[in-house]
Amino acid sequence: MTKLTHAIDGAKIKARRGQLLLTQAELGARAGLTDASIRIYERGGARVHAATLKRLAAALLCSPDDIRAWSEEVA
Repeated sequence: MTKLTHAIDGAKIKARRGQLLLTQAELGARAGLTDASIRIYERGGARVHAATLKRLAAALLCSPDDIRAWSEEVA
């Protein structure tokens, strides 16, 4: 069984992290992820499981839709 994944927009994640004045390590700690994962996500083109998308959004104090990439061309 394949788990559904969602494309995320690295630029949106980075911008929101900047608005909250968080380092990659701080965001990772809030979301239960490593700072290396945050770096990968911010580079763009990543796909994550729904649970990870929700944890990232919660850590960024936003909706999952705010950081999701909506086109096939992921930033």
